[in-house]
Amino acid sequence: MLPKIEAILAVSICLAAASLPLPITISWTVIILSMIVWVSWKLTLLAQSKKMALALGPLSLPIFVYALVVTISGAPNTSFHDAWQSLASLRVLLVYFFAYDVFALSPRLKPIACACLLFVSGLSGIWGSIQQIFDWHPTGFKWLQGTGFQSGPMAFAGQMQIFALLALGFLLTGGYRSMPRPFQNKWFFMVICAANVAGIIFASERSAWLGFLVSVCFLTLVLSSRKAMLQSFAVSLVSVSAAWLFIPVVKKRMLPLLDWQHEVSSKARFRMWDVAIDLFKDKPIFGVGATRFPKVAMKDAIVPGRSEFLDHAHSNYFQVLSTTGVVGMAAYLYLCLSMLACGWRHFKAKPVQVFYFNYVDRAVGLSVLAMVISLMVSGIFEYNFGTGPVRLPMFFVLAFLAKKAAP
Repeated sequence: MLPKIEAILAVSICLAAASLPLPITISWTVIILSMIVWVSWKLTLLAQSKKMALALGPLSLPIFVYALVVTISGAPNTSFHDAWQSLASLRVLLVYFFAYDVFALSPRLKPIACACLLFVSGLSGIWGSIQQIFDWHPTGFKWLQGTGFQSGPMAFAGQMQIFALLALGFLLTGGYRSMPRPFQNKWFFMVICAANVAGIIFASERSAWLGFLVSVCFLTLVLSSRKAMLQSFAVSLVSVSAAWLFIPVVKKRMLPLLDWQHEVSSKARFRMWDVAIDLFKDKPIFGVGATRFPKVAMKDAIVPGRSEFLDHAHSNYFQVLSTTGVVGMAAYLYLCLSMLACGWRHFKAKPVQVFYFNYVDRAVGLSVLAMVISLMVSGIFEYNFGTGPVRLPMFFVLAFLAKKAAP
């Protein structure tokens, strides 16, 4: 029975990875089923008197601290209902513990799961590109931007930042050679990588463009010499110029910033930042509560038929500061810095005897560094950390940093 459950678990974790670019209802359905198989596996180990320890990842403590602070946010006026609602809003973080345990005990699943994920995310990037280029949105609201398999461009852009940088990390470190065929073929993997990058371009979210460009500069700085870095900068400059000249949506999205005082998106952000600052001034220690950011009516900034008000600060930092105070901000930055530290340790780890694991760990480490930097930069202007379709794949990818558990 145990080998059969382990085989089902291996398939389910790969399906869970592949489901991440899909609508979040599908992702959650697959992940919940996978977690049921995982629990069954653990109980079977216990029934057979075998070791059943849970492999806790290095981010367990930062996640616990952040969850605790979010739960007590709004103190001393927090009711049990408020605390429970705040804690429940972090349920997506459970994905990290489940996936980390599986990858720690079965590290050979990591490159397979990555391949499954990047293949589907590549399809998402292509679909989002088609939506934007041909202005064709057959399954949802007619956005200016591409939305892939998501309901809106912001969630799609955040996802594609994660997936594109994961693909680039494997490409630049050679980690793709540890993936199953045909992903081991460099040209095939470059197509996968290009499809994911296209998703960022045609999601047409300016904050995602900024975060991605900063991360690309970081990748160049880490992997290249000064001369190569200058060459890369020149290539990036040419690429940005070409995008400006030949991809119409780039001009459509960037030109309004020349009159940012009257641009609707910018006005909405400044309005919500003012609201967040006022909330922080009123309750600076624990904030107003993680689920108590007020609903603000702003007719020009809402999407007709899809929303009636703005309900977040349009910034990770203003959102965390206003709802959880300085204590919450400290916990959030601790979590972010812990992510960066984990990625750096994996990227700089000394080579192991089995090159297979070294390739994968190095690739994932570099990808996580770039991913966190990109989301933190774009998070200045977007509340991507609170977006379910972004946070779910983010913490699943962080689980790829799993180290092989002791026998």
